[in-house]
Amino acid sequence: MPCIVRAHAAPTLSTLLYQQQDVLKQSSHLSAHTPKRSSTRIPLTSKVPSVLSTLVHATPQIAQDFLLYAALALAVNVRAIHTILWPNPNKLDVGALEDLAPAQRHLFEQAAKKLALDPQTITIKQCSELIKNRGNDGCAAGMSLLLVDKSEALLPPEEFSFLVAHELAHLKTKDTPKKMAVSLLSYISGILISYRPLQKCLPKVSSISTQLGALIGCYFFSQWLSNLTTKKYSCYQEKQADLTAVAGLGSKQGALNFLKRCQQSNLAARASNLRQGQTLEETGVDEAGNNLFDTEHPLLSERIAYINAALPN
Repeated sequence: MPCIVRAHAAPTLSTLLYQQQDVLKQSSHLSAHTPKRSSTRIPLTSKVPSVLSTLVHATPQIAQDFLLYAALALAVNVRAIHTILWPNPNKLDVGALEDLAPAQRHLFEQAAKKLALDPQTITIKQCSELIKNRGNDGCAAGMSLLLVDKSEALLPPEEFSFLVAHELAHLKTKDTPKKMAVSLLSYISGILISYRPLQKCLPKVSSISTQLGALIGCYFFSQWLSNLTTKKYSCYQEKQADLTAVAGLGSKQGALNFLKRCQQSNLAARASNLRQGQTLEETGVDEAGNNLFDTEHPLLSERIAYINAALPN
């Protein structure tokens, strides 16, 4: 009888594994009725090609699921993505925006040229409430926007140059879109990892409750994984921005002075909060002046250590 070929969806991994088990059972049944030529056992490694073949055949379905979840994630976050990549400075919660004074503008242009960037392609503004609303002395927003707190414009020239060079390093390596991509990929990966297991673990009272419970659990797991991955990757980006800034400026003294100033500021805030009755845990500052609540930057003491090791001077 001729074989009729029909179009089917790509087989799932579980279906292929069951087929593989049937083949192994049939082969073992046939071998039981044939004379044994040798008592030598077949090594386990001989089964590896068949397992790899199974995984290869199952990959298209996994890839389809990944693309589907990626499309949904992009569709849901398209507005947020546009705001992150191309922010409108007038709509950011950073207070009043002002142009830099000529002296600070000159330092910015020098730092940009040392990092092989064209200062004319970058918009820089000083903000009145950046530290209050964002908790940052400076930040690289989007693809070409650099913001510094107004109080930081009064820093000594070496420290201000490091602050600006650090943010310029973020712009140079496109850290904002990279961080956003890592966040989305980790979120999608969390869905792929958690949905099927959660669906099987839930009590099968009804299909609707099972699906709903799996979706809720999958959502929280994916959020947790995305936040954890993004924080780890952000710390890596901050370290690279520090090292790029120091290497570009050719001096580490401004960086060390700036970071030590941040330590002293944290210690002063810690002492003030303790006097007002807060506990050590509530202040979020340790004895070295590290802000323990800031999980997206390396500790200040760590930053000082690796910057010290970066340059001999």
